[in-house]
Amino acid sequence: MILFTSTVFLLLCLSVNGRPENLVAKAFLNEDQVHFYKALPAHDRQEYDAIAEEFRNLIGAGIEVQFKDFVNMARFKYPDLYEKLAQRQKEMEDKENALPESVKKFIKDRREEVKSWFANGVLDEKAFARSASLTGSQIAAMDEPDRAALFDYYPHMQELLENPHFKAFMTKPDGLNDELLAVLE
Repeated sequence: MILFTSTVFLLLCLSVNGRPENLVAKAFLNEDQVHFYKALPAHDRQEYDAIAEEFRNLIGAGIEVQFKDFVNMARFKYPDLYEKLAQRQKEMEDKENALPESVKKFIKDRREEVKSWFANGVLDEKAFARSASLTGSQIAAMDEPDRAALFDYYPHMQELLENPHFKAFMTKPDGLNDELLAVLE
């Protein structure tokens, strides 16, 4: 399965307690991922954090990586953690496969966009702002049952959409402006 956008956000924004540091990252993180990280024993969390650091460095260098690459990075170095990550990857795929088609398309589109964010090893602010804009507009175009499924999968997404700064950004999504920056803080 292709990289989960939420996993990228988790890895890019991982804080000490396993929570993302900003509302955009939080919006693309489901609670299962937070619980997975927090449920890991301390030694597994240390190993996970070490792999996350390597993964962030690859992304920062402009190397295209996927969640399966993250899982495989643990394979030989941390075999016990690898087993847990492989099981987690399977659970994530199964949960996603059960979603309505429009929600799966939304997730797939966000994954593809993430690839453009670090194309040259540096955050492309315009690509990021475009993704934020498309996130809002694509969700607005969903019917109510599909939106409910998306909000169930990403329970903090609605918090992002209702944020006054994000709403202001959506009225004029012209790049990484002050409104979008406020959401990232």
